[in-house]
Amino acid sequence: MATYPQPAPAHDDYAASRAQLEAMIARLSDTDMAPCTQERPEDYLTRSGRELQRIAMQDYLDAAARREERRAVGRGADQVARRRAEPGHTRQLLTTVGPVEVSRIAYRAPKAANLHPADAVLALPARLHSAPLQRAVVHEVADGPLRSAREALARATGQMLGTRQLQEIAVEAARDIRDFYDQRAGSAEEPSAAVGAQGRHLLVLSIDATGVNMIRC
Repeated sequence: MATYPQPAPAHDDYAASRAQLEAMIARLSDTDMAPCTQERPEDYLTRSGRELQRIAMQDYLDAAARREERRAVGRGADQVARRRAEPGHTRQLLTTVGPVEVSRIAYRAPKAANLHPADAVLALPARLHSAPLQRAVVHEVADGPLRSAREALARATGQMLGTRQLQEIAVEAARDIRDFYDQRAGSAEEPSAAVGAQGRHLLVLSIDATGVNMIRC
């Protein structure tokens, strides 16, 4: 007797994430972990949990790449028609949960730079670092020295950034400060005291609250 055709199993976009989670649960259930103090499983979950988050982020990006639909023509700000589409072009992205890879379709034309519409859909930054990681950098850099910011980021995210990277991200984030206050002053009915009477000048004070040691001669 002929059997009825069986439907093909649906693709699991998050198979890698589920495997990582199951491995973590199996490790916690292991007899070697049973007599341990609370500190050891917490340290294990902190390390492996960050890896689980990274794998889940990678699974999400891979699923988005599979869903990306091919366009007939890719046209950027230069108005060049790019009719050649090549899937599988990748770029690296450093996130708060670790490094991931973004795969997307590249639209190409002779003597024109490649166009990746998926980058705009995902709102990917031009630089290597993701927007949440850049926000974390700005918050840490604003609160203290670069060395302290680097150490705090390493503790919170597990990502070790160099001093130059911290500087570049902070400087880039500060480029729009004057435009921000200009727009705010132009939209307000009355000038704000924080912006100034003319709505353009901003007074900034920097105080380190330290003294100068005086040594008697």
